[in-house]
Amino acid sequence: MAVSFLAAFNLLDSPIKISEESLVKKGFSGGYQYEVWNTSDTTGYYLKVWKSQAYPNNEALRVIGSFNSKNEALEYLSNNYT
Repeated sequence: MAVSFLAAFNLLDSPIKISEESLVKKGFSGGYQYEVWNTSDTTGYYLKVWKSQAYPNNEALRVIGSFNSKNEALEYLSNNYT
């Protein structure tokens, strides 16, 4: 019985891996602040864009996705927000 209790305790004590979106890059381009995020299933990227004076206190002006790579998202930003 002690082994079962210890096994159950170890399960409770182990970190739980939750698939979360993660920030990949953030910065400033033209009059905009941006963040590039990895999707929760790590198969793509999306871009959040703010007017510089609104960042980070307001919701993003635009959320654009899905991109196949971080560089593809940054290229879109460069072509459309600079």
